[in-house]
Amino acid sequence: MLTNPKAVLCAVDLSPASERVLAHAVRLGRAFAVPVHVVHVEEPPSAIGRAEVARVLGIEGMRQHEAAVTQAQTAELEACLERFTAAQLDGQAIGEVFAAWHVAYDRPARAIIEAADRLDAGIIVAGTQGQGALEHLVAGSVARHLANHSPRPLLLVPLGATS
Repeated sequence: MLTNPKAVLCAVDLSPASERVLAHAVRLGRAFAVPVHVVHVEEPPSAIGRAEVARVLGIEGMRQHEAAVTQAQTAELEACLERFTAAQLDGQAIGEVFAAWHVAYDRPARAIIEAADRLDAGIIVAGTQGQGALEHLVAGSVARHLANHSPRPLLLVPLGATS
């Protein structure tokens, strides 16, 4: 049961459908008068991919590359949030709507759960693509992993439907 959460954690993938997820998170944050934190997770390359990058760039070069990816994703997330606040929230400033935004470089579901734990979020809001059985088997599902492993309430917003 969701009672008096301390924060709402909103997980976005920066697709155009992310605005639907943001809208639900903002509504929850306002309903409970709590801050909304937004997280975007960039999945790291496989161990083989990292080894190849390290072979070409060296360990320090790989770290710099990963830092550059995180910085670029942070800038993209900030731009997404700015567009969302300007388009849907009557000209409010981004900081008036969202407490903070975070970019992680990890497995998405794990990073989302860890962020929710760190922020003591009362609920996680995320999107679901509604994958078919084959896509679900091959690609896995962040939403399914969150539903199975998060101890927190979870609001899954269907991204294929219209508002």
